Amino acid sequence: MTQSIDAPRVESPDRGAVPAVPLLFVHMPKAAGTALQRVINQVYFGCNRRNMPGSPAAAAEFRALLESERHAIDVLCGHLHYPLAGLLRQPCRVLTMLREPVDRFVSLYSYILSTPEHRLHERARERTLEEFVGHRGAPEGDNDQVRRLCSVGDATGPVGSVTREMLESAKLGLADSRTVFGLAERFDDSMRMIRRELSWPNVPYARVNVTPNRPCVLELTLAAIERVRDANHLDIELYEFAVELFGRRLRDATGTRQ
Repeated sequence: MTQSIDAPRVESPDRGAVPAVPLLFVHMPKAAGTALQRVINQVYFGCNRRNMPGSPAAAAEFRALLESERHAIDVLCGHLHYPLAGLLRQPCRVLTMLREPVDRFVSLYSYILSTPEHRLHERARERTLEEFVGHRGAPEGDNDQVRRLCSVGDATGPVGSVTREMLESAKLGLADSRTVFGLAERFDDSMRMIRRELSWPNVPYARVNVTPNRPCVLELTLAAIERVRDANHLDIELYEFAVELFGRRLRDATGTRQ
């Protein structure tokens, strides 16, 4: 029987599963990616995995690798950008998890405040959440989900540089049949979809890396919420598109109304 290219290939009991085609995991900051990363580590524990920081310098270093080195990678993970999938051997699958943008930003700001080693910690301490939104040194709060999933424009450009063309590119990336994605707010449904699409075993999982004592969106002022929404209006459009697409895919997979 011919094996599907989506199914993990088991080389040996002590090596674990190896994806039949390479997998790029675009880990969105504060979008349940740490929990998903742990499952990836369990499923593909023995294959050629590479965890990479999401800095421009790390991306440039990766692009400079010999083709043979890049093509030997089975799973590439990190706070990365979608176009890196094109540098792995082809065909390639892309996996990511999205989160409602206002809630994601609140969680991100709280995480930065509670993490002294974060590069933006001091800047966040000096500013309220409302003041921190759109801060020129924090592109993570400026349509970051569009930035990481688009294939056009300068995804590492300054705050305010994300365009509608980049949004449309990100939508195309999500809609691509090679892309598998979930929603942090529907984590259990997302895991069922991901396991089905990538033929994963039923590995146990748990939500991790939850920022303690973070404020709820409902605790914010209307002005703060509007400020976050304005700064991430393209992310909001992308998320709304993702919610609709996820619902369709789930209905197709399960044959039930969602």
